[in-house]
Amino acid sequence: NYTQAPSVIFLSPSGNTTLSNSYTNVSFSVGEANLNSCSYNLSNRDTNVTKYSGSFTIPVQNLTTYNFTQNITALSNQANLTFTVNCTDTGGRSNVSSINISVIDTGQPNINSIGFTASGTTTVSHAITVHTDEPATCKYGTANATYASLSVTMNTSGNSMTHDATASYTSDTSGLYYFSCIDSVNNGILGNATNSTAFSADVTATTTTTTTTTSQPVTSAVTKTTSKNIKVFAQLPAGETSFSISEEFLAVTFMKLVAKAAHTNVEVSTESLTAQPASTGTPAFTAYQYFEITATNLPAADVDQVTLQFTVPVSWIQAQGVDMNDVALYHYANGAWTSLATRVVASSASQVTYSAISPSLSYFAIGAVTAPAAAPTEAEAPTEGEAAPGAEEAGQQAGEEGKAPEAGKAPGVSNTTIIVIVLILILLGGAYFLYKKQNEGK
Repeated sequence: NYTQAPSVIFLSPSGNTTLSNSYTNVSFSVGEANLNSCSYNLSNRDTNVTKYSGSFTIPVQNLTTYNFTQNITALSNQANLTFTVNCTDTGGRSNVSSINISVIDTGQPNINSIGFTASGTTTVSHAITVHTDEPATCKYGTANATYASLSVTMNTSGNSMTHDATASYTSDTSGLYYFSCIDSVNNGILGNATNSTAFSADVTATTTTTTTTTSQPVTSAVTKTTSKNIKVFAQLPAGETSFSISEEFLAVTFMKLVAKAAHTNVEVSTESLTAQPASTGTPAFTAYQYFEITATNLPAADVDQVTLQFTVPVSWIQAQGVDMNDVALYHYANGAWTSLATRVVASSASQVTYSAISPSLSYFAIGAVTAPAAAPTEAEAPTEGEAAPGAEEAGQQAGEEGKAPEAGKAPGVSNTTIIVIVLILILLGGAYFLYKKQNEGK
């Protein structure tokens, strides 16, 4: 419309809404064929102080309706706020619209995801990470307890919505990590932990050996490194749910889960494994990484399919002597490893990104079928009129062995032997001649 200002309709939250948490997403729709700009402002109605302000990027598209969403967090409890939108078309006509929001924060922060990476051998370290849906302070421990009784306060970053800690073990340990978080008004401080995840630390005993060339002990251990990511869904809807995964020693980077029905309090766990799972047979491929995906409060029958994206280093592909298109995702089900249709979605000088669809959750392996070592080739048969290799040398040897002995030579007698025999005969002949001469003179 070239004569009217853009129209603005707030989609959520509705006007005069009272929030029970310190965050929300404000969504609105703008009707305008020639939209030039849209800006927003969030201010406190009681103090007239601006908390947030900014502008939206207008897509380069020929649209008549534009949808925008702005996430706002860290809202003060008992605050009365106004969210204002100012949209202008290319003719300079503007529409300023607003909604009023109040905050009475009574909800405990929710934990959206939990991840930890295990590394080390004689000392195993767990790098633990928790993400919350609002700014919070989080604690964890190995016993289910209230926030105040949990033993370790986690570090915070990312607007206090990312929380991390490190635990170290020098002996084999297993159990549960329990987590609890509170917000700025201490919601959740009295309740027990809201989330937990199983863990284990497999510590390799140090072995000491002494060699004959040095008096210093030599310590050896097997490297064991694994990563685990847990996504938490208070409400998992029917249909598609997509999320990214970022763990140092986990090849999976993205998952799209399709559920046949909605479920509550669902946890999806993705964990890399240090070896092939026991009792899974002998695979017909060389594995880059084994991993397992499990779900809590989501029956296997309600999983329609899962799309996975994962990365493989180019150096590993080259070391196997295969092409990047030879890499596949394998799924273990019904007592066998099955190759899934796998495609390359991106590649660089250092890694290749793949995508594959699985019908269910279970054990998985990223691998490739490598070609066996080539068998030695048989010697080529000689062509007609051509001597076989070695025939000429053998013929020469046979010819020499078949020669008749030279005249005056006994077969098999050398020249030196003949000379010695002749000298002996001469000496004997001379001695006989002297003996006969002496007898004749008597």
